[in-house]
Amino acid sequence: MPKSLHIVFLTQWYPHPEDIQNGIFIKHQAVGLAKKHRVTVLWVGADASLKEVETLRQLEAEGALCEIRVRYPKKKKALGRAAAWKKAFTEVDSPDVVHLNVLDRDFPAWELWLKKIRKPFIIHEHASLYFRGYRKDAIWHSSRKRLIRNAFRVCPVSRGLEFAMKEKGLDGNYEVVPNILAVPPLLKRKPRSEIMKLVSIGDLVNAVKQYDEVIKALSEVEGPWEYTIV
Repeated sequence: MPKSLHIVFLTQWYPHPEDIQNGIFIKHQAVGLAKKHRVTVLWVGADASLKEVETLRQLEAEGALCEIRVRYPKKKKALGRAAAWKKAFTEVDSPDVVHLNVLDRDFPAWELWLKKIRKPFIIHEHASLYFRGYRKDAIWHSSRKRLIRNAFRVCPVSRGLEFAMKEKGLDGNYEVVPNILAVPPLLKRKPRSEIMKLVSIGDLVNAVKQYDEVIKALSEVEGPWEYTIV
C-alpha cells in the first residue's frame, strides 16, 4: 500500500465566511486528497474587526483535512499579512509535500518558508494574470522564476495557461491538471437535438473569461447553436 503523506496546501483562494465560493475547487482537491492522505490547508485573510492575529482550526473529511485560517487586522495591511503567514507556518508539523496554489500576492513568504523546511513542493496555477498585464518586475518575477524552476511539478489548469507562463520565461517541469469536476460513474446520453447547445459557468468578467472569443468561434460553426452563460 502506498505511504500516506502529510500534504500542506498554501493558498490565497479558499472558502471563508465572507466568501464561501472563493477557491471552492481548491477545497475539493484538498478533500479528495484527504481520502488517502493527511492534508493541512493554510489560508490568511484580513478582518477589519480584529486588533491582533487570530487562528481558527477546523477539521473536515472525517478529521483527515485540517483547515487553518489565520486572520489579521485589516489596517495593518502588508505587515499584517506577513505576521499572519509567520503565525500560520508555526501551526504546521513536518509536511512531506507542500502544494502551492496561485502564485499571486503571498508567494514570497511561501518561498522563504520552503527554503527553511527544504521539502518537495508542487505548484497548481489557476490565475489568468499571465495572459495580459503581467509585469516582469525584479523581485516578484525573480521569485516566481525560482519557485517554478525548483518545483517538482508545475500544474497549470490548461494548455493555454502553460503556454502563457512559458512565454513569460517561467521555465519548469509542467504537467496540466484541470480543475476537478464530480462526474457520475454512469451517464445516459439523451438523443442529440438538432441544435448544438453549450454552457459556460463562471465570473461575468469578459476580460478574464473571454466569452466573446467563444461567440466568435461559434459564429463559424455550421448549423444552429445555443450558447448559455451562467
